[in-house]
Amino acid sequence: MFFKVCIILVQAFLLCSKIERIIDNMRFGSKKVTDEKGVVWDSTTEYNYSLILNKLQEQGKIKDLTRQISYNLIPSFKDGQGNNIRKMDYVADFVYIDVATNNKVILDVKGSAFNIDPVFTNKWKLLKYNLKDEKDIQFKIMIKYKDIWYDLESKEDKKNYKTLH
Repeated sequence: MFFKVCIILVQAFLLCSKIERIIDNMRFGSKKVTDEKGVVWDSTTEYNYSLILNKLQEQGKIKDLTRQISYNLIPSFKDGQGNNIRKMDYVADFVYIDVATNNKVILDVKGSAFNIDPVFTNKWKLLKYNLKDEKDIQFKIMIKYKDIWYDLESKEDKKNYKTLH
């Protein structure tokens, strides 16, 4: 009997995990993509933007292009009751050096404005707060609308993007 209960609990856990992944995909509408080199991307949009960045790196306009770089926002700690609180990280889609300015660029790619949810917004603000004393950093949120890329961190691009909606 105990063994059957364990099996049912494991099956329920696996079902919940699967449902969670399905809901996450439905919420953002993104599907993982594998390129010709076997690299797995979180979305088609992210993969497509990587092609642009790779071309810029080949042209010498950017360098040191990396992806999925983790930044610790809040370290793990114990609360007042002694409970362990897990750390909070932000994972940047891309990080590179802009050769013209020698600035480090931390870039996130979004498929649409609907993907900019409160969790992302709060993590993005914490990231900017934690790096506020570093002067040579530029932050970018890239979003594509009708074949044009907009940087929502740029006031001009943000204004142009908002006039389209």
